[in-house]
Amino acid sequence: MWIVFIEIDPGFTRAFTAAKELGLRILWIGRKLDDSFTSGDLCDKCVAVNELTAEEITSAIQSIVATGNVSAVWTLKDQFVPLAAGLMQSLGCNGRFASPELVATTKDKGMLRNALAGTPFNPWFKLIDLSKERNVERPLKGQTIVIKPPLGYSSIGVEKVKPDDDFQAALARTSSILTKIAESVPGFADQEFNPKTTVLIEQFVGGTEFSAEVFAHNGQIECLGVCGKSEMVPPYFEEISYCMPAPIDHATTQRIMAAAVDIMGILGLSSGMAHVEVKVTESAVTVLDIGLRLGGSGLTHDLVHASTGIDLVKAVLAELAGLNPEPYLTKMRTDIGLLYLLQVKDGGRLVRSPLAKADEGKDNPKELVNARSFVGAGDQLTGYPNYSGTPGFAFFHIPGSDRTAYCRADELLKEAAELFALDYET
Repeated sequence: MWIVFIEIDPGFTRAFTAAKELGLRILWIGRKLDDSFTSGDLCDKCVAVNELTAEEITSAIQSIVATGNVSAVWTLKDQFVPLAAGLMQSLGCNGRFASPELVATTKDKGMLRNALAGTPFNPWFKLIDLSKERNVERPLKGQTIVIKPPLGYSSIGVEKVKPDDDFQAALARTSSILTKIAESVPGFADQEFNPKTTVLIEQFVGGTEFSAEVFAHNGQIECLGVCGKSEMVPPYFEEISYCMPAPIDHATTQRIMAAAVDIMGILGLSSGMAHVEVKVTESAVTVLDIGLRLGGSGLTHDLVHASTGIDLVKAVLAELAGLNPEPYLTKMRTDIGLLYLLQVKDGGRLVRSPLAKADEGKDNPKELVNARSFVGAGDQLTGYPNYSGTPGFAFFHIPGSDRTAYCRADELLKEAAELFALDYET
């Protein structure tokens, strides 16, 4: 049987090896083939298409794979989850996936808020169709609010508006990219409102941000772990690090895990995984976003595997392909997985690869497992507010999870900031 990978990063090698270990043949489909595919070892077949539409992908699949021989279609990119779900359904895949209704509900933040209305997991919110309501007044005067595109991803178009900020200007900035975002999510048919003209306004939620990794098999939902996220700080507002398990007390961890399971139970998850992002205060756990995928283009797998020994990507692919995922969900350890994201800061033209110093290998911490860069010498990077994107990452595995281990994690973040500092032309 075959599994179709839609633009899975070839650098995420564990995805490819896990599929082969499960006895699946891999058909990779994307918009560009790089040198990783030339040897033929990565996947069984690879195809470049002009556009990632259901029609082009279906045609590519049918040119290679006999009808009925595709067990699953998989992607790691949030905007392609509806496309993969639709293809699973139209191709008659014999694997398991979330229902089309759940895919729509989690992809569209407006539908998500409506689905969780009346639960303790929502902030105050309002959906506004700008084609029908011309003169929008600022809600919740005197409070900080957030304006979002319902189909947004990667925080594109999100505006945090403080009491003294210009509400109309922020609203105009978000509305200006609604059509672009809506058209970048192929295979999604909104069921409740027009994403090209609708904005979601929410009360800003304070507290600390975490993510919970949830897995469902045979209707049973389990939370595999909670990940802590560093706070973005001015003037750069870049995400810095993720740590699993989160450095919090047991009671808070249990609150987050229970809330994540309850949320996905309310939404009807019965198969597959969900990446649930929440904000936590002493009184509430509020959901921010949900992705039916491995977060961080697969880096969630690294965090979970380092922390627990669970082979998350293999479990996900097994579940997706209609196989038994249980052998890959056994917890074997309690260590720390630490992800550091390379920092753009002010930006500029790179003098050398961000990994140049680490490649010399002289001062690398023993806990360093993997480092990747998506940029190189001569590339021009821009910082906040016109952020050009994460330039790379470094991943660390720290044995143990006691106070000493977390202190070591803090030390590693300082070492990583120096080891992987970006050098710009002056």
